[in-house]
Amino acid sequence: MTTWLVHGIRTADPTKTLGGLKGQLIERGVQTGIIDYGWIGMPVTNGKARKAIRKHATEGCTLVGYSNGGYAVWQEAERVKPRHVVLISPALRADVEWPDCVESVTVYYSPGDWAVKLGGAYSFGVSLMPWRWGTPHGFGRMGVDGPATDDPRVTGIEMGRDIAHDWHRYPDKVGAIADRAAAL
Repeated sequence: MTTWLVHGIRTADPTKTLGGLKGQLIERGVQTGIIDYGWIGMPVTNGKARKAIRKHATEGCTLVGYSNGGYAVWQEAERVKPRHVVLISPALRADVEWPDCVESVTVYYSPGDWAVKLGGAYSFGVSLMPWRWGTPHGFGRMGVDGPATDDPRVTGIEMGRDIAHDWHRYPDKVGAIADRAAAL
């Protein structure tokens, strides 16, 4: 079964953030691919990312979502039915629920993640718009605060404040994430 890596927004070349993890997973014998949905400035519907996930992911796979990729993975989990999910610095609400088909969710977060903090502010601002009044946007602060759930399938792992949104620049973090994902 393939492990699929899903990048974040403002990414022209996903290998710059996900290439090291892909290489580490392949070294561990894990069939791995990157789902490239192209460069997006700010997703309104996240349609391109969601469509790309549907095109590649198969039931029972592992999905690894980075930043907006974590949000897109959550949006499509019910449809594509991954067995395992790994989220890295996810721009996702901390209180989301996961469908029953998902056996485990591992969340890597950093209290110093400035990019996810901006996503949380964006979500709040959008919820104040007259056409969305009070309706929360899917962006959130999970990548800063970790998951906020009692679901025993969900595990949060703090990477440290200084990691921020740059986990891919720390070989020890990339290796730890690869170890966890390869063991699923």
